[in-house]
Amino acid sequence: MRSVKRGLRSFIRHPLSNLVVVLLLFVCLTFSLSMLAVRLAAEDQIEEVKRSVGNYAEFRVSSEYRMEVFSQQREMDPSERQAEARKMSEEELLAERTSMLVPEDMTDAFAQQAQIVSYDKVLEARISLPDITGTSLQTLFSLREGRGAASASSGGDFIFEGNTDGASISDFLHGRKVLVDGSFYTYQDYLSAEPVVLVEKTLAEENGLSVGDTITARITGAEGRDKEMELVIKGIYQTVQAEQEEGGVNPQAFNPMGNKFYAPLSVV
Repeated sequence: MRSVKRGLRSFIRHPLSNLVVVLLLFVCLTFSLSMLAVRLAAEDQIEEVKRSVGNYAEFRVSSEYRMEVFSQQREMDPSERQAEARKMSEEELLAERTSMLVPEDMTDAFAQQAQIVSYDKVLEARISLPDITGTSLQTLFSLREGRGAASASSGGDFIFEGNTDGASISDFLHGRKVLVDGSFYTYQDYLSAEPVVLVEKTLAEENGLSVGDTITARITGAEGRDKEMELVIKGIYQTVQAEQEEGGVNPQAFNPMGNKFYAPLSVV
């Protein structure tokens, strides 16, 4: 009781300074409570999303295995690797190319779990199109100065992607990429292994390509053997986000995704 009385007398003697201290304590308490409320609300929202949507998981071949295979190939002379590859049968070449892929029976077994709502399989390969001129990123200096057009990519190399991963699907769903001509490939195209692809608008315009045209893709591997495939353009998509970032000055001069082709997984 004496402590309370001394505290009251001290507060009365220095009312201004004590009032400032009380206000500061009140502000700190309010801020702490508000942060706690935000955190609890965020945690509740995350739990709600997990209950309705679920988590995202991805299977990949381990980096340790990749480094092991790379080390084995590095010990061999390039001419020896090419000579050995030329002696391989088609089945042996296919087994070598798929050695870096997750076994499909494993992914199928995982997809049958009751907790799995949806899944997708994605493959990616480098291809060469001898008759097609690619587009590449401008340098930062050229972009700031607003000079220059899309330059040709060296070697005619392109990214040949089977199916679309989550990031690419998000681009199409949110309008950063839109289909401007033709149509998307379908599940039936996948089952039939139809050699159809989607190409970017800028690349199509620079090479005079349109829906229905056929292009020849050459898949060159480290084994030194080439395989050609005739691809039919089924759709043309536009990279809207890149054009908006360019400010409308020259929408065809900046195209970060022009060298990516989308195709059914069975084609890749």
